[in-house]
Amino acid sequence: MNSPPFLEEHSFLSYASAEFPPYPPTFGPLRTRTQDDLQGFFETELLTPTINIVHKHLWLAGVSQPAHPLHLHLLAKRSISLSEDPNTHLLSGDGRIFIKPLASFLLDYTVWKMQLCRNDKLYKSACGFLWSYSWLINHESDLRIAKEHGLVPDGLTWATWAQIVYDFLDHFDDNKNNSKDDGAGSGNGKPLLRDHIDERYLYGELRYSRLAAIYRFSLPAGWPRWYALIPSSGLERNIAIIASFTVALSAMQVGLGTERLAGDARFQKAAEVVTVLSLVVVAVAVGLLPVLWLPLVVVRGIFTSDLRRRFSGRRKEEGNGRAVV
Repeated sequence: MNSPPFLEEHSFLSYASAEFPPYPPTFGPLRTRTQDDLQGFFETELLTPTINIVHKHLWLAGVSQPAHPLHLHLLAKRSISLSEDPNTHLLSGDGRIFIKPLASFLLDYTVWKMQLCRNDKLYKSACGFLWSYSWLINHESDLRIAKEHGLVPDGLTWATWAQIVYDFLDHFDDNKNNSKDDGAGSGNGKPLLRDHIDERYLYGELRYSRLAAIYRFSLPAGWPRWYALIPSSGLERNIAIIASFTVALSAMQVGLGTERLAGDARFQKAAEVVTVLSLVVVAVAVGLLPVLWLPLVVVRGIFTSDLRRRFSGRRKEEGNGRAVV
């Protein structure tokens, strides 16, 4: 039986005493009344089917380790872009990172007990999402940044947030050396964290340019609706180069069709050079694609394997002590 990951006395909100429910009146493209379909609302807010459909390939787009805290994103001169789609949460690239704001209902003990704990999929997604915010907000400065960017509910204090995270850490056992949870939990009686978070949150940040490539090559059923909203790294630049060559070749073809330029040796020479150059550029671009991707796949695989070995070794030394996921 699932249970809320923090204590009732540490709840940021109390649904029973609130003036209105801690979620929007409507949701979805059809603006469905939230009260008429709470299940659908929570699924829209929390589930990540677009990411999970290519989960086995996510090691190409990210590393199985926590995302960086917010202050480090600003230090790296990344802009923070808000997105209410959970599928885009923690996607990064081109100098920015997409983050889904932390909904106030996820800090409400009653909502957890009455709604989220009764559905395993929602519970795992909600726990994973809340866990991801423990990565993002790790210092008081991170909380200030989150407030400035509208990522957390108004009125959330550092003391309240820290206590919720403490409760979350005490609620689960994040020791990866423990065997798969068989329902009895870990040796210390706590449920295993990795078995109670959605598989999406086994990874932190995901590079959306690499994720886009995964979709192209794996061809999942359906195409992500949000894909068109995310700039594909380098794609526009490549299209511009190809378009420039196309315009130049078309103009020269028209020029060679005229009597004056057809007899101009210098123009013919220039046309030959541009034609050959365009063919070389296209051939090189096509030929380099697998050459560039192969090292990425190999290096990412080696890095991920090495990271898992280091984490495993560290946890063996700590025994049953808690370590950061």
